[in-house]
Amino acid sequence: MEIGGTGGGQTNPRAEEIRHTLQRRRDASLVFHSVIQEHYKLLCKVRELDIQCRQLEKIQAEFQSENETLTLSLQDARRQLATQAAQEAVQADVQKLKEETLRLYQEKEKVVSEKDALAEQLDIVRDTCSRQIDEIQTVVSKRDDLQETIDGLRKELKTLQEANSASGEEMARRIQSDEDALKKVEALTVENNDLIARIVHLKDQEAQKMNEMNVLREKIIADAKVQASEIIAEAKQKSKQSARKTDEGIALEAGEDEGNIVPVRVKARFEKVHPGGCTAIASDLGMILATCGLDKVVRLWDPVSLKETACLRGSHATVNDVAVTSDSRLILGAEDHQAVRLWDAKSFRMINMSLTGHLGKVTGVSTYPSDAKQAASCATDRSIKVWKLDRGLCSRTIPFTSTAKRINVLSDAGLIVTCHFDGRLRFWDVREKSVSPARVVDAHPSKEICGMHSLTTSNMTCSVGKDNYISLIDTRTFKSLGRFGHPNLHVDSIGQPGISPSGGYISAGSKDGSVFIWSVASSEMTKPTKILKGHEHSVVASAWLPVSAEPFVTADRHGTVSFWTCST
Repeated sequence: MEIGGTGGGQTNPRAEEIRHTLQRRRDASLVFHSVIQEHYKLLCKVRELDIQCRQLEKIQAEFQSENETLTLSLQDARRQLATQAAQEAVQADVQKLKEETLRLYQEKEKVVSEKDALAEQLDIVRDTCSRQIDEIQTVVSKRDDLQETIDGLRKELKTLQEANSASGEEMARRIQSDEDALKKVEALTVENNDLIARIVHLKDQEAQKMNEMNVLREKIIADAKVQASEIIAEAKQKSKQSARKTDEGIALEAGEDEGNIVPVRVKARFEKVHPGGCTAIASDLGMILATCGLDKVVRLWDPVSLKETACLRGSHATVNDVAVTSDSRLILGAEDHQAVRLWDAKSFRMINMSLTGHLGKVTGVSTYPSDAKQAASCATDRSIKVWKLDRGLCSRTIPFTSTAKRINVLSDAGLIVTCHFDGRLRFWDVREKSVSPARVVDAHPSKEICGMHSLTTSNMTCSVGKDNYISLIDTRTFKSLGRFGHPNLHVDSIGQPGISPSGGYISAGSKDGSVFIWSVASSEMTKPTKILKGHEHSVVASAWLPVSAEPFVTADRHGTVSFWTCST
């Protein structure tokens, strides 16, 4: 009890330090409270064992001191006692002391082993705490990073919310604009329906007037037939000889008139005026002659002086066809760039208004015979468009199935003819609502038509095809007037035939540079009246001029334009 009391009053500084350290760590990491509590209990137990060990060491020292004292006393007793009984008692006491000392040593070893085990456990707990502290620091670092990320995301969310608010306002404005546009469209639709109703009413009135005119025409024709039958009856009573002489004189006079327009030789030649090749020739009834080609320009000529008067530029691509309005004020050019360009025939400047709406290359253009405010065009998008030239608007679109090469307007009433790749001529009446042709003529069976020309005054249309024939069609009856050809005639892929102003002759160019001319009245359709030699390259266009001293003009694929004279 004295020993225990003495050990309990002492203070171990290391235990106190460990306690304070554990207290601080407990405050720093509450998540590991149970582990730290167990660690603290172990430390307390180690401290108690350490105290017990010190007590045992002190007891051992006391026993050693007592042992030495007893040993000295024993020696003194041995010296003093000489008897056997005294020595045995002392030896018995010594043996007891040895046994007690051995027992104390064993307890000390046990306490030391327990202390070592507790020290190892303390090291393990320290390592665990160190790892847990590192993990806590890592978690705190990650928490800080996550906090920064959250702050950034909050800023982005705020920015997105502001952008979303702005886009919502813009969307509202656009929706309002769309609603306004829809209202305007509805108003325009109502107005358009009213206009359509008015147009249909006007068309009905026009159709009624046409029916009345047809009735009147039939009546006039019937009266004329009656008068003609009476005249014929009177004529039969005349002398056959007198009638024969009269017929022979008329035939001779007609032959002499037609012979005056057959060209003989080249009077003027202009080399390579259209680099890359010429594509078409057009003329009005006055003094304008126009040519076009792959060089993207239209050239105007004076048929009297045989000189170039202007070069019309501004087209963006090849000009495939050219036309002149009936009042000689506008020049129209059909180009590959899906448009028809317009030029002023007096100032030679391009008009700031193009006829656009085709979805393919515009292959042909034609003006109305008397109406200078209308024109028609065809394109590779397989459609015909009728144009109002004063406004630049399309008034009618007619689709078809085969690509058209050229287009001619036959009358102001709206009769149009187109030539196609399938070898057919299609006649259209734009007054009808139907999109089907009024008549189809198989002019060149299964062969591509390369070009076409119409003479409205004689009601004729001639076309030239890959079958190397010229087909002549009566546009009133839609019947063939003949197929003209020659073994040496080889038509180019671009070929514009010609018809003389009186309708007595037709012409076509050949790949060898020759120009073939046939008489329409001739019974030998494979025997040309004249074969002209004057070009070195394929002739792609020929035309007669209504008013000119040199009435015939040709152009070839090399871009050369030649004027021919009828005098030798």
